[in-house]
Amino acid sequence: MADRIHILDGCKNLHIRNTTQVLREISRLRSIEAVPRIDSEMFRELIDASYESRRGQVNANMFMNLYARTSFERNQPHDGKIILIDEDLYSGGKGNNWVFGGKYQIQEAGLGTILLSTARLENENHARDVIKHEFGHMFGAPDSRRRDTYECLGLHCTNPNCVMHQEVDLSRSIAKSNAAARYGGMKFCGNCENDIRRYRA
Repeated sequence: MADRIHILDGCKNLHIRNTTQVLREISRLRSIEAVPRIDSEMFRELIDASYESRRGQVNANMFMNLYARTSFERNQPHDGKIILIDEDLYSGGKGNNWVFGGKYQIQEAGLGTILLSTARLENENHARDVIKHEFGHMFGAPDSRRRDTYECLGLHCTNPNCVMHQEVDLSRSIAKSNAAARYGGMKFCGNCENDIRRYRA
């Protein structure tokens, strides 16, 4: 049975094709059904309610707490979702300046939800690699392994050429994506591909 992924597009800066291209790549590893949707009214309400004017950012944790109560989430509890917004995010914790977004597990079972901001994405290459990284987390890479992973804002792959390797510096993240674009963009290493194939929500 295919994994259903809802693409909840509330942004202007990132074309939805970046997300569908990534899902096509992942569909080589597992069966996926992408369901594109645009619901700008719902996003506007959530963004306005979680926006912190003194920071000029959306509190990602507050946004997701509000999203968890929406009828859309209640009606699709086990499907995967990716929410795309243009506003800059931070995680809501002290000492955290910003985040691209992240994967949130709202229900005990199910694929979870990715919240992703376009605010710091440099170009389409960079966008695809960040989206790919977050979908890797949705499908369990590299959570099932301990030997070749490290903790850095969550579990990540030690292979520096794998898209599941974490770059915490924005300029390095952009440079890495731009360099990899000459060869078709960042890829999952073999171990992370196996994690994605075997993952069961």
